[in-house]
Amino acid sequence: QTSSTEALNLSGEIVVNGKAVTIAATDTLSQVASKINGIGSGVTASIIGGSGSAYLSLTGNETGAANKIQLADATGSVLSSLGLVSGSATLRDPLSGGFRSYGLANSTDTLGKLTNLSKVGSFQIGTETINVDFATDTLSSVASKINAQLGGQGVTASVVETKDGGRTVKKLEVTGLGSNSVTDTDGLLQDLGVYQKAFGNEVVSARDSEFTIDGISRTSYTNAVTDAIQGVTVTLLKEDVAGAKATIDLKRDNEKIKSSFKGFKDAFNELVEFVKSASSFDTKSFESGPLFGDIAANSVISMVQDTIFQNSNPGGTFRNLADLGFGLDSDGKLTFDEAGLDKAMATDIESVKKVMLSSGSSTNTDLVYLGSTARTSDSGTAGFDVKITRLATKSRTTASAAQTLANRGGEVLTFNGPLFSTPIEFNVTAGDTLAQTVDKINADSRLKDNLVASIDGGKLKIEAKRFGASLDFSVSSNLASDPDTTGIGLGTEDHTKGLDVAGEINGEEAVGSGQFLTGKDTNAKTAGLQLQYTGTVLGTIGNVKYQRGMSNRILGVAENISDPINGMLTSTTKSIESQVSDIGDRIESYNETLALREQSLRAKFLAMERVISQLQSQQSQIAGFAQQNNNNN
Repeated sequence: QTSSTEALNLSGEIVVNGKAVTIAATDTLSQVASKINGIGSGVTASIIGGSGSAYLSLTGNETGAANKIQLADATGSVLSSLGLVSGSATLRDPLSGGFRSYGLANSTDTLGKLTNLSKVGSFQIGTETINVDFATDTLSSVASKINAQLGGQGVTASVVETKDGGRTVKKLEVTGLGSNSVTDTDGLLQDLGVYQKAFGNEVVSARDSEFTIDGISRTSYTNAVTDAIQGVTVTLLKEDVAGAKATIDLKRDNEKIKSSFKGFKDAFNELVEFVKSASSFDTKSFESGPLFGDIAANSVISMVQDTIFQNSNPGGTFRNLADLGFGLDSDGKLTFDEAGLDKAMATDIESVKKVMLSSGSSTNTDLVYLGSTARTSDSGTAGFDVKITRLATKSRTTASAAQTLANRGGEVLTFNGPLFSTPIEFNVTAGDTLAQTVDKINADSRLKDNLVASIDGGKLKIEAKRFGASLDFSVSSNLASDPDTTGIGLGTEDHTKGLDVAGEINGEEAVGSGQFLTGKDTNAKTAGLQLQYTGTVLGTIGNVKYQRGMSNRILGVAENISDPINGMLTSTTKSIESQVSDIGDRIESYNETLALREQSLRAKFLAMERVISQLQSQQSQIAGFAQQNNNNN
């Protein structure tokens, strides 16, 4: 534009990342930028250049392909006139046989409230017209209308929850369109981000980072990767096409460990000081703290002190906190000798770890201890027997027909289901053999971390890399199964859903998730105990010995003290409240008795006053008679 401060003479409503902005004809380029920045859509508008050549630049605030900017001219043609969008609108997030909308905050608020638009109109699917009023309709109601009018034709509409980068959003998803065409009669689908025109001058496209750690290829919507190595944030600084590598050395931070021990000591001593202060009694002023004489307060300290110095690693080099440099002073507070801990860590760090953290061992190499909760009990020397009643399996899809010829081309495989946050379309190259297609699926950065492809009896076989029912997936082709296609076909493939492991720990029922078996919360001894079984044998397959660490024991004590239903403090509070209630009832009874007594006394007093009044009247009469007699004499 020739200026950023002159009126553009453009008017209308524009949509930026699902939120509408009204542009007036008197608005300048700078004012348009300010309005976009004012709606908090996750897009920053900037003015580049100045007099004679001013440009409006839009930049997404978040990285990653899922955070691609969404733009639409709801009314008027402001975005088109400014050159930000151009051409005809196409599906922004296409699915095989369907589409998705842009992600909105929820599916229950009206579209008008979510987008700031007040539009009434319609769009067509096949021969059916779907009427929409942004003032009353929600994503859910639009889905319901589509299902009501087109459900008999195989069209399915739903609201799905997805994670676009770091945002959890709701999207309208429509599948099974078949030969039904979609016509955006009034531009409503553009407003909802189903359709979008191409960017007029895209400088940098939104994309995910791609990287490899220890030979495993990964992608991330952000350059600060927190889920690649447990407890480590890896920040990607630049792209290196030459394949240079960086080595990350991870070392134990002894100072951090000591800091954590010291923090535990300080927290305990704060508890002791609080109880001491709240339980104090001043012999001079006779003032006392709110917990003076309270048995529960002192019981809390005793319970924690007893737990701290229990042997949580019997038979180890170091058995308890006393072996790691801890003690108690005359005030009942913890003391900490850092040199003692330094020596212990240098001597046997694993033994130090077992003092603090729970640990487990198994008689079966296919059975591994993973974790526990504060409610998991020690197994003792007998251990917990583990019984497996069902093995975990992986989700698997096998093509319905064998591919014996080179692929004809034009085939698209769509991967969907719980295993994927969004559908993934894989284009099969014309002329590829089935073996070449398998290699390309296994090399695809979007698929290879979750799936592995192979050839089974001449047919394409695709299997999840991990076990369990929650990692199910679907794969379908846009072409019928034939010798010159992958053979997956139009929903005719052989699919087996994965199963979760099932079994018992110590005779108590456990919950399976993939290969992980966890004791139910209601179990008496094994609640929260988590194991992994990778074997193939059913029945009683081994024994696990579990030992609670000191931190786990402290958590158990804290739960017993503070549990809102059955905890010691809850019971004490209920007892005090019951006493207060009883005292209140007694006071109320006393007040009622006093009121009756007062009423009785008042009645007697009134009666006495009447008698006195009568006596005084009689006295006056007698005095009058006496006076009269004196006068007569």
